[in-house]
Amino acid sequence: MPRKRSAIQLSDIRIARSPLATDSTGLLTALAGDGRPLLALVALGLMLSGIFALFLSATGTFLPHDVSFLGIQPRALCDLNQCRIVHFIFHDRVSFGGTLLAIGTLYLWLLAFPLRLGEEWAWWTLLLSGTVGFLSIDAGNVEHLQDAKQELRRLSSLVGEILELKSRPTA
Repeated sequence: MPRKRSAIQLSDIRIARSPLATDSTGLLTALAGDGRPLLALVALGLMLSGIFALFLSATGTFLPHDVSFLGIQPRALCDLNQCRIVHFIFHDRVSFGGTLLAIGTLYLWLLAFPLRLGEEWAWWTLLLSGTVGFLSIDAGNVEHLQDAKQELRRLSSLVGEILELKSRPTA
């Protein structure tokens, strides 16, 4: 007569090995992947910066470093030349914000569609755009936090592009 078991024995338990248990992918590689997630962060950062610039213009707000650079208070500046200078500054900020928003949107589209499909021209477009943007900075004028954040976005964009290139299959 077979003996009845009243409890599960350790030898009866089978542990399924997770594919993650044998994966040797590092944290940075898992997060950065092929570089597209980092580039998506750059695109979102550009879009948020553009929205912030539009917000500042819509509210008529000068940042402290704006006033410091101009050396004059906004009200006094508005008294000069029927407020045309202030209107021009806000117009310029709207143009800059709209451009950042458009470039960020273009980057997201490039990442989501042509680059995901491996289109080489999309990678070159991102690389060229990022390089021109990076080289257009006045390297001696990184004293403001805004400039430093822009530098960080451009650097992460460059890293993302390099990782994406590295992950491409060789032909």
